[in-house]
Amino acid sequence: MNIRDKIKSIKNWINFIKPIITIVGIVISAVAFTISILWGMLFLILFLILITFSKTIRKILSKKERSYQGLILSIIGSIIIISIIVYSHCYIEFKLLI
Repeated sequence: MNIRDKIKSIKNWINFIKPIITIVGIVISAVAFTISILWGMLFLILFLILITFSKTIRKILSKKERSYQGLILSIIGSIIIISIIVYSHCYIEFKLLI
């Protein structure tokens, strides 16, 4: 397997995983938004960040020089967004229990 085949397989994998990450982020944001109206603006901001982040990744991946930078950015961004949503939900649930 030469380098071009590896780059093609990585590109195909990124093209496959990118919509999944975006859909999961949108679903989590929508669920979080419907559960907690008080925190709705936070999740709207997170949703806008997610959209902006995916546009940035598309710009990075559209360059001629392909690298792992887009994949690393998408993983880090997804982890940050999901952890913020989970933290805020735990905080809301804890406040409701008290």
